[in-house]
Amino acid sequence: MSIPVALTFFLLALWFPTMHYELDQHQLTLRYGPVLTYRIPLAEIRTIRRRNLSLTIWSTIRFPGIALFQVPYADVGSVKMCATAALNNILLIETEKEKFGLTPADEAGFVAALMTQMEA
Repeated sequence: MSIPVALTFFLLALWFPTMHYELDQHQLTLRYGPVLTYRIPLAEIRTIRRRNLSLTIWSTIRFPGIALFQVPYADVGSVKMCATAALNNILLIETEKEKFGLTPADEAGFVAALMTQMEA
């Protein structure tokens, strides 16, 4: 294994505990260390549903136990991922323009909090 590849794996493992989702009265923020931040205005969310996704042959390189950045899926198109899984039990949040995939540890609690903020 080359040094750049090993360093990439090391940094991803180091930042793994920093994957988190922040919810306030205006937006949901998906964050993975210093390398990834997505902001989703609550007013733009159209649907929230759990899905099992299917990769295309053109999907990006995946690391075990993590899905990051823009990933093309055969069944739903392009999804901005910030998740601990790439295919199964993905909470898919759709806006008019984009789709986001995440995997909160407490999905029921997360969705309840999100719905409460969206209704406020």
